[in-house]
Amino acid sequence: MKNNCNIGQAIDALKRGEKVAREGWNGKDMFVFMQVPSIIKEDIVPKMQSLPQSVKDHFIKTFSDEEQQIDAIYYDNQLALVNKSNLINGWAPSVSDALATDWVLLDVNETWLERLVIEQVELQDKCNKLRNALQMELVPDSQVNVLSNQLELMDAYNSHLVSRLIAANVKMTDSV
Repeated sequence: MKNNCNIGQAIDALKRGEKVAREGWNGKDMFVFMQVPSIIKEDIVPKMQSLPQSVKDHFIKTFSDEEQQIDAIYYDNQLALVNKSNLINGWAPSVSDALATDWVLLDVNETWLERLVIEQVELQDKCNKLRNALQMELVPDSQVNVLSNQLELMDAYNSHLVSRLIAANVKMTDSV
């Protein structure tokens, strides 16, 4: 699982066949997937439970129209939302969804080393933000000592993570 993603990362995951969700959604256990593009041949259409009879009749009519030369129906580029009871609905992102940064990629299986790199980068970012807040005097006087101690512990943990990465032969850059 990978948290705090944007819609672009979520769409890339959907295109890879993965499931995604928003942390901010009210319903738990909901997720979105991209339907696999499919071709449904004309002999299957009459048996489909997911189509009303009038739609089946329409397709059957197009299949027999020699000018159209169509022998199948085509599913492509569809997103679906699955809820807790496995009810599947068509889905399109809202503006809120498109601008959100709380997307979760549900099928990400990171190696321990990938997870270690992510943890170190995220911790370094948090250390930098806290250090900047303390330097810019954005912290109330009553919290300066507590947060300074916290930063010292975070820096020590970050150094430990860096040591582990070096031991694993990960090339260290300015961002790591």
